[in-house]
Amino acid sequence: IDGMVINCPNRLFMGEGKREPIDEIRHEDDPDTIYRMD
Repeated sequence: IDGMVINCPNRLFMGEGKREPIDEIRHEDDPDTIYRMD
């Protein structure tokens, strides 16, 4: 099945008071990810 996912967030959550690191998952940096980009 072919498909396309578009993710256009307008903000990244940083925890209460925005005092924590940005919650960002970079699947493209993980060589064992199940997500593939061509």
